[in-house]
Amino acid sequence: MKVDTLNVHYIIDGKITVIPTKMVYEQLDKDEYQNIHFEVHVINKYIHSTLSNSVEYAVKLLQKKLPDKIAIACCQSCQHGNFNPFGDYEDNWVWSFLLWLVSFM
Repeated sequence: MKVDTLNVHYIIDGKITVIPTKMVYEQLDKDEYQNIHFEVHVINKYIHSTLSNSVEYAVKLLQKKLPDKIAIACCQSCQHGNFNPFGDYEDNWVWSFLLWLVSFM
């Protein structure tokens, strides 16, 4: 297993806060990962997301584990603040659109 620490931007009670977040994974090839999950301490809680073989879905699963009123503020790959870690409800996609504004709270 490999561990990277990412400085993830979260929205907590309407304010953006950067919190170090561990990404734990197995690397199969240069750009191929499996058994990905995230670990973070936020508001005196230890959050451990569900395993996924997709980075995008691992982010989505982390968002689902976060307490109410806490959200991931931006896409970690492109750093745009309108990333939707929930995906859409019909096709379960995860996306980032540069020109869309997604309101959370």
